[in-house]
Amino acid sequence: MSLAAPQFKPQPNSASSRARVVWPHVWLGLAGLGISLFSVHEHNIVKAGGSACAYTETISCDKVLSSAWAAPLGIPLGLFGAFFFGLIILTAISTSPQPKPRPEALTRLLLASVGICGSLGLLYISKVLIGAWCPICMATHTVVLLNFGFAAWNWKKLARR
Repeated sequence: MSLAAPQFKPQPNSASSRARVVWPHVWLGLAGLGISLFSVHEHNIVKAGGSACAYTETISCDKVLSSAWAAPLGIPLGLFGAFFFGLIILTAISTSPQPKPRPEALTRLLLASVGICGSLGLLYISKVLIGAWCPICMATHTVVLLNFGFAAWNWKKLARR
């Protein structure tokens, strides 16, 4: 009987045992996260009586961020955006030992579709109900649109296989 320490053989470093990252979604998620957190910062400035960006009567973060629509349930919309973009980043990283690109791409497409629906609703609220455009919000909607475009392109590419 030997008292030597047991020898463990390291598993081969195969592609399936490493994290797979869909970088465009990660970069777009990080951009959206940054814009969303900046939006929360600006929301707090406007709430405290300061000015975020008031260029004209119709291009005004102040008008949008001080509206009743800026904080549903008392939570700034930017926090919802930060949560959404955090999910975008999480779904772009897979550590599953069994690669499943089509279901993963479908998850990203469905999440991106939720983002598009949310952006369309917020665009309507901004234009029709508030009567002003917020440049910070428009930057967020642009990132959401780009994310949806990439998710749809990726899904279409995988569906051909």
